[in-house]
Amino acid sequence: MEDSIRTTLLKEKPFKLLLKLKSRRTDNYAKDLYSAIDTTYAHTTDLISRFKEHGLITSEKEGRKKKLTLTEEGEELAEQAQKFAAALQNYDSEGGRE
Repeated sequence: MEDSIRTTLLKEKPFKLLLKLKSRRTDNYAKDLYSAIDTTYAHTTDLISRFKEHGLITSEKEGRKKKLTLTEEGEELAEQAQKFAAALQNYDSEGGRE
């Protein structure tokens, strides 16, 4: 099975994770993100690994935690994802199909 970023991000939870990484005003840690995207901790760490493999995030160890940061490429992709999410929300609110 091909593990492209396209096939990964076209699923709900990875898409939500990318948006959360972009929108959070505090430091990003896996333990805080899994509940924000309504999934398990194990699934979140798997998604984080995929994001790292594709160069979308970096992690920096802070004690026992790993702080997650979007890379420049991750920031660009997250901005496009935010625009896409906003367009979908506008479509739904204007009577589009759900």
